[in-house]
Amino acid sequence: MGRRVLGVIVALITAGGIFFLFIMVASAFGAQPPQNFEYRSRADVEAYMRSMPLLGYITASLGGLLASVAAGWMVTKISREWRSMVLPVIVALLLTIGGIINYFYWGGQPLWFLAACVVLTLPFVLIGYRIAR
Repeated sequence: MGRRVLGVIVALITAGGIFFLFIMVASAFGAQPPQNFEYRSRADVEAYMRSMPLLGYITASLGGLLASVAAGWMVTKISREWRSMVLPVIVALLLTIGGIINYFYWGGQPLWFLAACVVLTLPFVLIGYRIAR
């Protein structure tokens, strides 16, 4: 039981770290956020997110996919659950929920960005699971 919980936690932390690394790279493609961006209104945040170029969103999406593969691999290796796909599916669901929250929290993102997260997270986590086996 402990290895399973640890595997899920480490997989989520690893996926978050990889995704945020790609977000940092993706933010370099757009305009710099205004001074004290965290204190801006919701409309200012949405306008900034709409100003991001397509390459920034593609980079962030690729980061999410790579993070999903790494999470599937990590949860399988740490938990040592080779026969069951339950833990990778749990990780995929948690990552998908995180992606949906990210989409609605940072408004102004294109709808395909959300669709890519919802549709592709589970298959890519399962690819990581398959690689780890």
